[in-house]
Amino acid sequence: QPGMLSTSAASAGFTRGEWEDDLSFFTRDSNMTRLTGLRGFSMKSEPWENVSIESTVASSKGLWQDYEAFDNIEGAGRIKFTPGDKLQLGLVNTFRYGLEEGSRDAENRVIAADFSYTPDTYGVEVKGEVAYSRDERDLTQEPYDTKNVGNAYRFEIQKGKVQEERPEKWDEEADEEADEEVQEEAEPFDYALRLTCTRMDKGFYPALANYRFTRKDPFWGRHIHFKEPYKEYYGGLYYSTLTWDDIRQYRIGDSVDIDRDVVALRLEKAFLDGDLDTLFDGRNAHEASSGKYIESVGRLEADWQADEKLLIKFLGIYHDLPDATGGKDPIIYNVDTNEFADNDWIEDGKDPSLKTASAGLKYDFFDWLSFDFIYEYTNDFTVGLDDYPRRLLNNPNFSSYTQEGLVWREPTTWLYDQYLFPTPPYPWFNIYKAGLGLKPCDDLKLRLEYTKNDYKFASQVDDNINHIGFEADYDITDSLSLKFNYTYSQCYDLQARDEGLDYKSHHNVFVNLDYKMEDKGVFSLQFGEAALLPYSTMATTSPYGGFLPTLDTAHIVRAYFSRKF
Repeated sequence: QPGMLSTSAASAGFTRGEWEDDLSFFTRDSNMTRLTGLRGFSMKSEPWENVSIESTVASSKGLWQDYEAFDNIEGAGRIKFTPGDKLQLGLVNTFRYGLEEGSRDAENRVIAADFSYTPDTYGVEVKGEVAYSRDERDLTQEPYDTKNVGNAYRFEIQKGKVQEERPEKWDEEADEEADEEVQEEAEPFDYALRLTCTRMDKGFYPALANYRFTRKDPFWGRHIHFKEPYKEYYGGLYYSTLTWDDIRQYRIGDSVDIDRDVVALRLEKAFLDGDLDTLFDGRNAHEASSGKYIESVGRLEADWQADEKLLIKFLGIYHDLPDATGGKDPIIYNVDTNEFADNDWIEDGKDPSLKTASAGLKYDFFDWLSFDFIYEYTNDFTVGLDDYPRRLLNNPNFSSYTQEGLVWREPTTWLYDQYLFPTPPYPWFNIYKAGLGLKPCDDLKLRLEYTKNDYKFASQVDDNINHIGFEADYDITDSLSLKFNYTYSQCYDLQARDEGLDYKSHHNVFVNLDYKMEDKGVFSLQFGEAALLPYSTMATTSPYGGFLPTLDTAHIVRAYFSRKF
């Protein structure tokens, strides 16, 4: 997006150009796959046994842009060299050009080198990476053109790896003359330790990457869950474009972003012959340019399989933040400028730190009957609930400042009507959740769930909303299946806030009927809206479900026929 100079008296100044990365949210193909229109080519080659080369060059295309029109050209290339079993080396080069009426208006380049080394010490791996970026923008808008250069560094050392399914332990009474190497390989790791140090300069900017969302914990990663996560997300007509394995690595944020120094430690340890799994994750972040303290986040998790029927979980989180600055929200920020939103209700010097303590259990009485219960005591109504719905009450704005005789305009975010919500220091509240699972037969699964949340603004992003829910999945025949959802929920109505808060009740019904025609395709008939629709453009906001696209029943009937030709 090119920079723009405004000469009007009310909004005089220059707004810097920005690299846009939101095009992929606008378009999908016939499989409902999120995509960006690209024109280009890619190649992959292995010229030698221990060398591989990959490269892509493309130009993104907007929705209403002519196919022969270009305003962006992007590319990336990687060379990987493996000189031996213990060492791997790599080089990366990326670039992005922005064009304005055929002239080069912006240019971004990143060059990086990385290595991975596994020494003789069994189970230890050392990794490192260094990168350099050069970012130039508004080259056709002198004297408002800008240039930034910066470096980034990352060092990581890791030992061990906790396995999701541990192999049987080595039989100590086995033949003493057994091969020691085989015995060593059979002995499973029961712990993992990882230390990482990351630095990104203030001037470091990779145009093909964004850290604004991976730096923080996703809201669903701050709660205990007993429901199995969906195996796939953003469902398409024939296949999913995103699976649980794709997103599980982002369950815990890393605090890494531009202009930050971050030190992080993660320790995973198994006890009681693998029945008790524990995880500790801690990270500390400061501004790289000034040394200013940003945050420290500590997390402790424990999953204990007490016996074949009983599973117990614990989660504790302490998110330490610096004292609030008056008029600035300590949590919500503008993802483009990285500046915190304006919030007139925030008092100076108050502590906005977040804490959570949660415990839960699941008991399988029989193969066909299970019960789970979760209790959470927290003051995290922000990150833990996706800042919903308070983040909806925002308006875009601009601020102006003068630098070296030039007037600049910068986009800002202003939060309004925030008097409705708690302010630092955030008060504590309770969340109670219970679920009952029934499986009368192999073809029928039922679930009844209940949530009571003291924070009555909790809304439809996940199952922390006050609600009673019922789900039924029934395979009527091998080719015919039925899904039924009913949710009774309660929350405040923000639309009526000017007349006073109204704690409303809502009823939502969803029905889906699938008929599989062997090799001829699938016919689906749907009524209403639900968290994850097999052929809808709507996707769940949490991998564990609970999202309600509409609080009340949507009186919509859809019919689909899909077939792979």
